[in-house]
Amino acid sequence: MRINFTILLFLIGSFFITGCSDDEITPDPVQPVPIFEALEAAIETKMDQYNMPGASVAILKNEKLVYLKSFGHADKEANELATNNSLWRIASISKPITVVAILKLVHDGKITLDQKVFGPDSILGNDYGEVPAGSNKDLITVLNLIDHKSGWINTPYDPVFLDNSFSRPQIITGILQNRPLTYTPGTTRFYLTWVIPY
Repeated sequence: MRINFTILLFLIGSFFITGCSDDEITPDPVQPVPIFEALEAAIETKMDQYNMPGASVAILKNEKLVYLKSFGHADKEANELATNNSLWRIASISKPITVVAILKLVHDGKITLDQKVFGPDSILGNDYGEVPAGSNKDLITVLNLIDHKSGWINTPYDPVFLDNSFSRPQIITGILQNRPLTYTPGTTRFYLTWVIPY
């Protein structure tokens, strides 16, 4: 089983460790750097605290990779150690990237934030089936999705992890057709998170 955790630290501008100058950072991320010892100890402490089997950490400064290290296991059951080439699910890290892409589409005039996502005259139309009558799912806007106000919650389970063999279209169709809204779109913020069993 793959471990679904990622830690990515992107540092822009000044470095966060007090007293660290540009000269102290090696451009080769595979060489040990004494200033990162405290960081590595903190990461290992948090991994123990939260029972995290594995993680990879990358730090950038001025658009250059200055640190890269992997900890623990990429696959604990197979006793596969994490390496700098291990593949990880990025989970919620994809959300800000998605928002930037959406805002670029808004800026370019291709969509609007108040545009409906599902149903007739919406962005997706009926690509994932007709919106069930009376479900209010045809009220969901782009902004509702960005703002976590779609009306969906992820209990009793997160549908994304229901069956790993499902394609994205199958997941979206399943949610649209079968998962009722808990709230009216636009009224209640609910950040969709999930718990991943080991």
